[in-house]
Amino acid sequence: MILLPALYFILALMCCCCVYYFLQAKKYKQQAWNIKDELQQLIDTANTFIFSVDMQANIREWSNAAEQISGYKKASLAGHSCLEIFTGDDNARTLKKTFKNTQEGQVLNNIELSFDSIKGDCVDLLLNTSPSRDANGVIIGMIAVGQDITALNISKAQTIQASKLATLGEMTTSVAHELNQPLNVMRMALGNCRRKLENGNNNLDYYLSKVERLDSQVDRMAGIVNHMRMFGRKASESFTPLNLRDIVDSSFQLMTEQLRLAGIEIKKDFGDSFPFVMGHQIQLEQVLLNLIANARDAMNSKIMAEQKILHVNIACENDHASILIEDNGGGLTDDQIDRIFEPFFTTKEAGKGTGLGLSVSYGIIKDMGGSLSVENIKNENTTIGAKFIISLPIVRHRNK
Repeated sequence: MILLPALYFILALMCCCCVYYFLQAKKYKQQAWNIKDELQQLIDTANTFIFSVDMQANIREWSNAAEQISGYKKASLAGHSCLEIFTGDDNARTLKKTFKNTQEGQVLNNIELSFDSIKGDCVDLLLNTSPSRDANGVIIGMIAVGQDITALNISKAQTIQASKLATLGEMTTSVAHELNQPLNVMRMALGNCRRKLENGNNNLDYYLSKVERLDSQVDRMAGIVNHMRMFGRKASESFTPLNLRDIVDSSFQLMTEQLRLAGIEIKKDFGDSFPFVMGHQIQLEQVLLNLIANARDAMNSKIMAEQKILHVNIACENDHASILIEDNGGGLTDDQIDRIFEPFFTTKEAGKGTGLGLSVSYGIIKDMGGSLSVENIKNENTTIGAKFIISLPIVRHRNK
């Protein structure tokens, strides 16, 4: 009988504990719901493109800002694959790599994706992604937070195009020189043929050789004109494999004669390598033309006792290829090196440069996944010139 009150006490204590834990569980559950509501409210009110997907790439969350930017409603996307929104080979490759890294628990920054809004407008996004985990810490999907950079990309493309047209304008004199040389060759060949005909020379082989020479010079002129016409176009959106040796040669095609008239000797050292990189041909040529023109101007602005030399080298190291452009025009000051890639900064006289060439070139190379840098070339303690270095990742497998 003595045990009965003790048993009642234990049962009462157990009931109290159950009630306490029930109330605590209810409290924590309410707190969890409150946190969930706050997070949902944060997502809904954020002026940021936010979405989440499960490990099968199916959309789970689509913020109000995402709805406004894309025109697609969250209700219509629930359960659909994000690949139905982010279509295209470039997006598919980017998302495949992103999902793989997410499964490994990585947090990724500055991922670029694009899609067509419900109105048909192309929208560019810059995203940061991180894994989504359940209560046990298991990765169950991916969260992406980003911003609409469409206007920024349009502005950047317009700046690049404006800089390219400025370069094109500066190239007019150079192209005139390039066309004058084949024209002079043609004039001499025609003059020789006329004199032979006036003297009654009927050597057919001689005239055929002259016709072949004229034909080759016409091809050369057509190549220069077509190259200039192509250079003036806007670059395509997608990257293509580029042979660096071909790009360097085609860039010099537009300036060889002008460099010759300026008394500048060109030295090329390509070795046996033929590295390919991914990028825009026109934009990479734009970068090279800017660097070549700057080297020319640097050497022309100096009174030089020695020969003016422009040295171009292509080198490969590990998974990167480099184009090195060196001049002996006296180099740059420390302040100029620190500011050389700033917009509107120029070392040229007033009215002889926009100050955009190197800034735009820096952005072009960065967009291609590479880097553009500069350093002085020194002989003992004397600065003799400047060296610009373009470094780009090599493409091992090319799909044209």
